[in-house]
Amino acid sequence: MTTFTAKFIDQEWEVPVESGRYHMIVGEFCPYAQRPQIARLLLGLEEHISISFVKNVPTEIGLVFDQTEPVTGAMSMKEIYESMDPNYEGSYTIPVLIDKTDNRIVCKESADMLRLFTTAFAELHKADAPVLFTEDQAPAIDPAIKTINQDFHSLMYKFAFLDNQADYDAYTEKFFAFLDNMEVTLSKQAFVAGNELSEADIHFYTLVVRWDVACRELLLINKYSLEDYPHVFAWAKKLYNDFGLKSLTNPQAIKENYYLGKFGKATHVHQILPAGPNMAKWEN
Repeated sequence: MTTFTAKFIDQEWEVPVESGRYHMIVGEFCPYAQRPQIARLLLGLEEHISISFVKNVPTEIGLVFDQTEPVTGAMSMKEIYESMDPNYEGSYTIPVLIDKTDNRIVCKESADMLRLFTTAFAELHKADAPVLFTEDQAPAIDPAIKTINQDFHSLMYKFAFLDNQADYDAYTEKFFAFLDNMEVTLSKQAFVAGNELSEADIHFYTLVVRWDVACRELLLINKYSLEDYPHVFAWAKKLYNDFGLKSLTNPQAIKENYYLGKFGKATHVHQILPAGPNMAKWEN
């Protein structure tokens, strides 16, 4: 029987891979939560792992549900985390993977959950599932993921909390330098880490769609648009249309969370002169 190591803060224990045993809690707005959601779809794990969703906009106690969460009986992520540890003092984040035999959180890190689904859950994959990660591919996939998270992901959300022009200008330069490099990469190969779809594409897709839908204007990351990167845009549309990610991409949920949540509240106090838009696209 295949097992994997369940983790919650400093606790670790072994649990088996079993169809129907696990339940995932996500939010349609969240790039982290969308990572394992995409793997669940692409790998055919929908019949094996159940799912529920938090509301798009958090309350004063964090993320909550429209109604009682069907597996845990909770009304908020706070309840779920505190059921694991009454003295828990961290963030009540998503996604989480729940063991339905005892309602314990067995994974709460999205990158770890994505890797679990692509590797430990392989025996439950559908017959024609794409191979999103192997150890042989790791030298290409893992550095790509690290670069995406360092040079694009973390940078994008720093824009929400800037309060001076010099930092904004520096971050803008770095942000679009990353996209320049990715445009070159995707002009030479079909996917982020080579010519096959991988975990790296999932990491990048969840961010690109949120930049285009919300962050470009809300966070003033608007020197260029997605259309100014034709190879990146074509790659994103391929995932959206050909790989079925349209069904997992909810622009309204993204906008509600970003504009009405912490990013919208943070940017209301900023007085920053944006670097864009790029008006070249207006010219013939």
